[in-house]
Amino acid sequence: MRIVILGYTGLIGNNILQNLVKINSLHITCVGRNIKNKPYKNSRIKYFKWDFTSFDSLNLSFLNKANIIINCVGKTENKEDNLEIINVIFVKKLLKHINSFKHKIRFVHLSSVAVYGGIKQYFSRNKLISEHSVIKANDLYSKSKSKADLLLQNSYNKNFSYTILRIINIFGG
Repeated sequence: MRIVILGYTGLIGNNILQNLVKINSLHITCVGRNIKNKPYKNSRIKYFKWDFTSFDSLNLSFLNKANIIINCVGKTENKEDNLEIINVIFVKKLLKHINSFKHKIRFVHLSSVAVYGGIKQYFSRNKLISEHSVIKANDLYSKSKSKADLLLQNSYNKNFSYTILRIINIFGG
């Protein structure tokens, strides 16, 4: 099985890589803006540098044979341009590229619990949130994540399936 991890140098991407590298049957492609950090020297693991803001589909051959693509790329700072470019436009262009594939692909997308209003509304309180909770995107970050989620949910292709992981924002090491 071939897995591509987009954003492998981030906190979550790096942890995913640490766990997947233990499975000897996997071929892993690690993609990042900066690939100086190559934690594993192994013939099953390849590293590619990609500036996620400049989408050139001609240089995306590493995606073409993937069975699973894990998207850990995202911006959290509340600057409208950066959030829109990475959290929405990047996902839109990536989905367009993936939809051209003739083989089955599973897309795992890291979103945020913030789409449920989790950052501001429930800070320091317990709140049960499920897939049936109402979307309450209330800042630029949560709105950008919600837009990307909708792009995925509205992607119809018989060879495409997805999982959206709405995680709690994590900072630090």
